Amino acid sequence: MKAEALFREGREALAKGDYSEACEMFSRSNELDSAPGTQLNLGECEALRGRVATAYFLFRTVEQQLDPSDIRSPIAKSKREAVELRLPRLVIKLPDNAPPDSRIFMGGRIFTPGELREPLIVDPGIVEITVTASGHNNNTMRVMLEEAKITSVVIAPLPAPLATTSPTLPQSPSTNQPPVQQTQVYAVAAASPRRPTSKAGTAFLGVGIGGCLLGGVAGILTLSAKSTNNAHCDATTHSCDSTGRDAASRGQVLGALTIAGFGIGAVGIGLGTYLLVRGGPESRTETSLRLQATGSDSTLTFQQSF
Repeated sequence: MKAEALFREGREALAKGDYSEACEMFSRSNELDSAPGTQLNLGECEALRGRVATAYFLFRTVEQQLDPSDIRSPIAKSKREAVELRLPRLVIKLPDNAPPDSRIFMGGRIFTPGELREPLIVDPGIVEITVTASGHNNNTMRVMLEEAKITSVVIAPLPAPLATTSPTLPQSPSTNQPPVQQTQVYAVAAASPRRPTSKAGTAFLGVGIGGCLLGGVAGILTLSAKSTNNAHCDATTHSCDSTGRDAASRGQVLGALTIAGFGIGAVGIGLGTYLLVRGGPESRTETSLRLQATGSDSTLTFQQSF
C-alpha cells in the first residue's frame, strides 16, 4: 500500500535526521491511512524539529484513541507529558475600549474576543497577529514565541478610519521582513506555571549565602588570631603577653562565629533552594551580613530588606 511505503520512507528519513522529509512522509501516510502508530511517529518527528504544540496534540489524540491496555497507550502518554513541559502559551488581550466587532487573525484562523479567554497553545517561532474592526485600520503585531514560556500581548485596531467600513483580511508580510513561522494555534485551557521565585526562598537563600560569607571571614580572622597568639606566647612556659591573651580570646569568639556561620549558611541555602524550586510570588530581597572584630570583641550585623 502507498501509506505503508510512505511510512517506511518516513522511518528511514527520521533515522537519518532529516526531520522535514520524515514529517512530510508520515503526514502523507496518515492522510491516506490514519493509524495510531503513524501518528506517534509523526508526533515524535514534529517534536524533534521543534513543533511541540503539533506534537502535543498528536500524542494526546493517540492517547485518547487507544485502549488503556494497548502497549502504545503508556508510550503516547509519556511522550505527551514530556512535550507538554515545552509548550509555548500565548495570551492575547483586547483593551477595554476595543470595538465590539474586533476580530483577531493568526495562523490562518479567526478568533473572537470570547475565544481568547484562555491561553493559546502555539508552536514556537514568530507569529503574526492582526486585529480588525469596522471603521478602523488593521493593526498587525509580530511576536516571538519560545518554548516553555508564556507571552502576553495587548492589541487593538488602529483608530484611523478606513475608506470602507468593512474589516479586511490581513495582508501578507512584505518580503524584507523576517518570515513568519507557520504555526498551529490551539485555543485550550492552559494552567499558568508557578512563578519561579518566592520571597521566603530568596530570603533564606540570602541568609545562607551571608552565613557562608560570615563563616569564611571569621575563619580567616581566626587563623590570624591564632598566628598572633603563637607569636606572643611561650610554648615552654605556657605564658603569653597581653597581645597574645587578647588574640586567644578573640580566636575563641571568631572560632564560634565560624562554626555558626557555616551552620547558618548550610541551613539557609538548603531551605532557600527548596522554596525557590517549589515556587511562589516574585519579590526582591536584599541581605547583608557584616562582621567587625576589634581586640577581643567581635560584632555581627545582619540586615535584610524586601
